[in-house]
Amino acid sequence: MKNTKDNLIIDLHMHTNFSDGGCTLQQLFDNLHKQKVSVASITDHNSIEAYKNLDGVQTYGIGLVKGMECNVDFMGKHYHVLMYDFDDCPALKKYLKVVRKDDIKFFKKLISTLEKLYRLKFDKKAVEDFINNNTYLDKVRLNNFLMEQGLATSPRQAFFKFTKPLPDKLGYFYPAKKFFSLVKKSGALSILAHPNKYLAFLDNEQELKSIILQLKKMGLDGVEVFNNRQTKEYEKIYLDFVKENNMEWSGGSDFHKKFGVIERKRLGHAIDHNISIDCYSTKLRQLIFKAIGK
Repeated sequence: MKNTKDNLIIDLHMHTNFSDGGCTLQQLFDNLHKQKVSVASITDHNSIEAYKNLDGVQTYGIGLVKGMECNVDFMGKHYHVLMYDFDDCPALKKYLKVVRKDDIKFFKKLISTLEKLYRLKFDKKAVEDFINNNTYLDKVRLNNFLMEQGLATSPRQAFFKFTKPLPDKLGYFYPAKKFFSLVKKSGALSILAHPNKYLAFLDNEQELKSIILQLKKMGLDGVEVFNNRQTKEYEKIYLDFVKENNMEWSGGSDFHKKFGVIERKRLGHAIDHNISIDCYSTKLRQLIFKAIGK
């Protein structure tokens, strides 16, 4: 069936190995093609590296909306906010520089911890070269580094032999005030990702709604209503809420395919239905149609 505006499958939330995803760009686009996704947004964590490496995947004809998933601190709690259609302004470059600096600090701390735990001594140049050759630094990359150093034959072996007790990466969380200043300066559209995730540390749904409205005052545009973390009942709750408060809404699979983990999320799919044009509000639809030239 030929794609029309009414039957487009759209997914504006996914990750590659430029951040914590397990797929290369080529593998991701192979999957998008198989799932018949017409419009996508690669929303790697605090990274736009994927958009600098698109030459090999342009032939798929999949429309792209430029995106990124950002870490935001608000009142001491951590949230993920999706940015769409942003300019590469000085404020964005500063943000990426701050995040990169924190990533390197975290990675070097892991290296130092390994040296103390196992009485190892790594060559400083080898560490610096590895950092310079990797745009994202976490325990998965550390396992790869240990393989390069001949200390393990596989990432799995490196994990169980060395890195399992080490802390997982939290990443740098930008203060909300600075973040929404960045959103404004870059001309971005900002969407709170997977809202149900935050119920793990908030008292209840009403507190979450209060947080969303506070973030709206700071510049938040909308909420990712359609995703894999909530039931159909919650889809309706959040959709009604954003409409009542004149906010945007979006959808996304949050596809990762992490190393060693069975991926249960399907590209272009939320809960038990495809992510269609109805899963997006007016401003996001404009970006979607622009991406496919309609």
